[in-house]
Parts: sequence; C-alpha cells; structure tokens
Amino acid sequence: AVRERREEGGTTWADRSNGLETLYTSLLVPAPTYAGGGPLFFAHRGLWRSGDLGRTWRDVGPERRYGIPRALGFSPTFDVDGIAFLNAGRGSFRTADGGETWTEMPDLGRGRTMSVAAVSPAFPDDGTVYMASKKDGIWRSTDGGESWAPLHERFARAQVRAFALSPAFAEDGLMLAGTPDGLFVSDDRGASWSTAHGGLPEDGGATVQAIVFSPAFAEDRVAFVSTQRHGVHRSSDGGRTWSAANAGLPRDCPRALVISPAFADDRTLFLATHDWVWATRDAGATWSRLPGRVRLDDDHPSLRYEGLWGPAAGDEVCGQGVAATASPGAAVTLSFEGETIEWWARRGPDGGLARVELDGREAATVDLRADTTTGSEPVFRRRFDAPGFHAVRVVAAAREGGAGDVIRSDGFAVEF
Repeated sequence: AVRERREEGGTTWADRSNGLETLYTSLLVPAPTYAGGGPLFFAHRGLWRSGDLGRTWRDVGPERRYGIPRALGFSPTFDVDGIAFLNAGRGSFRTADGGETWTEMPDLGRGRTMSVAAVSPAFPDDGTVYMASKKDGIWRSTDGGESWAPLHERFARAQVRAFALSPAFAEDGLMLAGTPDGLFVSDDRGASWSTAHGGLPEDGGATVQAIVFSPAFAEDRVAFVSTQRHGVHRSSDGGRTWSAANAGLPRDCPRALVISPAFADDRTLFLATHDWVWATRDAGATWSRLPGRVRLDDDHPSLRYEGLWGPAAGDEVCGQGVAATASPGAAVTLSFEGETIEWWARRGPDGGLARVELDGREAATVDLRADTTTGSEPVFRRRFDAPGFHAVRVVAAAREGGAGDVIRSDGFAVEF
C-alpha cells in the first residue's frame, strides 16, 4: 500500500508515514480545510490524524475493538464546529471536537458496516447526513446524527457501492447511488428514485465504484463514475446518461476517483486502480499513469525471506517495526517493476554487513555499523537506465574473523 503525499500535481512523491502503525489503508481523507493546513485522517486498524500535511500522525478515534473504519464524512464547516461522522464496522460515531473524542450513534447499530458517509453541503442548516452500506442500503439523519432511519425501500438490504450528493444539494436535492443492479438518481433528497445508467455497459462489470460531481455542477451538470471493469464514464446532463471517458486507461479494478477543486479551469481528475494512479487533464478525454513511488514495509507480502528473521521494535521506522537477523546468509528478496530501488534499514553500534544483489549480481556491500542508533533510512539506492522488471536481494554477511552483527531491514521503496 502507498503512504505518500502528492506534490506538484502527482509528478513527485515523498514518504508521509511517520507515526503510522500500518501501511494498509481503508481510508485516507482530507478534512474540508486541508488546503489551508487542516487535518488529514488515515484509517486501517484504528484512526490517525495529521495536522502537518501528513508529516507526522497521532492515534485518535474510537477503540480498536470496533473494527476497521470504512466511512468518514465531515461537516462543511468542520473548521468551526469540528463535526464529523465515522463508521468502524462494529459501531458508528460522531465527533464535535475535530476527531479528538467520538460518541457512538446507536441508531445505526453495531453490526452495520457502512461504505460511504455523505454530509449535506447545507449541514449547518438542515442537519442532514447519509450513510451507505454494502448490505443494508442507505440511512439518513436529519438532526445531525442524533437519530437515523432507512432512506428508501428501493435500497433495503441493497449493496450500495457508491453514493454522492450534488454540490448544489441544498437547491437541487440531487444524489446518485450505485449498486450491482445499476445506477440510480434522486432529485428530491431521496424521496423517489429513477434509473440513471443509460450509456453504461450492461453487465456486472459496470457496477459503479465511485461517483464525483464537478464543483461547478449547478452550472455545467457534469459528473463522473468509475466502474468495476469498464473504466470511467462521464455525464453532462446531471447523471441521467453517460458516455465512456476511458482513453489510455486500464479497464481492471478502478477504485477511488477524485476531482480537482478547480476542475472548471484545469479539467483534472485522478483515478486510483490496482495498476497505480492515473490522471486526466482534459476532463477524461485522455489519461496517463502518474510517476509513482511505493513504500514496501518489511512485512509486505511481496517480500520473500530466507533464513532466520524476527520482528524488532524501533522508533522512526515504517509501520510497527523492522525485520531483524543476526544469522549470516539470511536474505530478503523483492521482485519489482520500476526505475529506482531503495533499501531502507537502521544503523547502530551492532549494525552488520549486508550484501546487496541486483538481478543476481552483487551490487554493493552496506555497512550498518554506526556510533549511535538511527531511525530507518535509505542505505542503498540504484537508478536503472529505464523502467523494467528487476529483483533485489539483501543478504546478511559475516564480518571478517567473526559472526555477523544485526541487520535491521525496514523494507524497500520503488519508483516508476
């Protein structure tokens, strides 16, 4: 999983994982005030908050026993009222202090896992919040989360994969909901619904995974959806009909779809897939894959270990710790596609020697001995002439005349 902060429109990346206990992600959501320095929230087995654009993180949120957070939505005046809504699988919660403390909302039940939280743009006036579930339909509160009720019988026990409110919701009452049975639209705040999948492919691969509206939707009526196996589609009539906006995209497994706040001027969207992150600068007419950087922690499933390794705790490392060995010949291997490879490790007074091999040939010997113990850092880096498939292998080596010291490996970083 990636845990980096995008800069310069996605052309450069920097690690932003200091203080996180895991690199697996269920949520990475900026508050409405993020552009002005507001908080960023990250969730997997727990909830973390960053107030410095992701450079450091602090554990907040409900107790871990409530499960993995899946849905998080903010009041549009979050900077004033600090209100947000969270579902963690075995409980749903509300905060009124920016995420420092959370109060359970019992009406939603403890066994109801929500996939989307959508807060009305007019929340300070109408108190309206929606939670959408992948098995229990859509729920609505009109009193700021104090009480909840199912929205419409059409979605009773439905698998709602995507749900979004128009930016002009206070005036047009429009919302879109995607299920395996199709895409549906309401323009009366959910009282009635009609089908809205005209132009979408007619098979299971057309299940909508994400919905975004143009920030200028009241004027341009533009919206986009990403589908399970048919890429991105665009509507110019408020979500009634759709046309493909896929040029240059892979068709498999699109996931999150994000639209630029300045879309009316820059025509920019970003799409996350299982094949990295893609961008369009022309409202979906063409797409290209962004340059990327992936941080692979020491417990990432792509790493293959040989010999005796064990977990070791430490500060200023990626995730919860490092993988350590004092056994000469123990090795860790990563096969990857990319242009640059880094090996990350800790140095210290008992640091050992490591032999780094690239594509079966010895590339360097790294000495991890230092006067003081350091945090995790890149101790080996190699840039290839062009992107391609490669394998890196790190082998613990013995010092001349004695046994090996300790190798504390903190995984790899790949750029492509």
